[in-house]
Amino acid sequence: MEPVLEIRPQHQLVVSGLYRYVRHPMYADMLLWVVSFGLLTANWFYSLTMSVGMTILFVVRIPDEEKLMIDQFGDQYRHYMKTTKRLIPYLF
Repeated sequence: MEPVLEIRPQHQLVVSGLYRYVRHPMYADMLLWVVSFGLLTANWFYSLTMSVGMTILFVVRIPDEEKLMIDQFGDQYRHYMKTTKRLIPYLF
């Protein structure tokens, strides 16, 4: 079964808390976890393979999610995109 992107009727655009700084805090957490685990274990093979996997996930999934959000929330989400970063606060 493939994961499906959907917005349910009760969903609202959240721009507070972690979402004040990044649009995709779950993916930011995954990135931090991969980097941290790679540094802790000093396993460069793990770091490389997980980094490639995460990059593929981010390149494929994030644009689809953002398109869905734009379709649902329109200019409100476009403004939100201008005021926040995707994954890393103040950088990217």
